[in-house]
Amino acid sequence: MSAISLSPLTLAGLKKLVKQGFVKKSESVVLVLTGNLLKDPDFTLKFHRGDLFAGTEHEEEAAVVLGPRQRAPMVLDASANAVVKVLEYAEQNDPRK
Repeated sequence: MSAISLSPLTLAGLKKLVKQGFVKKSESVVLVLTGNLLKDPDFTLKFHRGDLFAGTEHEEEAAVVLGPRQRAPMVLDASANAVVKVLEYAEQNDPRK
């Protein structure tokens, strides 16, 4: 496994939660192991809602540059099936293709 230096802490935290019984061994869990800002939910939500530069001198420029990359947040059922369906739909409807 290749990861940034702090990513293994996410897995260690899950192991601890399983040991404490907070997460059941039979449950599916998603761990975010990245080297970018995806772990910062405030940044991610502000980016995708278009609020990241709201009220700053860069607000208009950000709307033009970042707008095409923004995606509205989605609420999904807590199942692997739901995630797969959304990913397949996104792949089939990718405007960059």
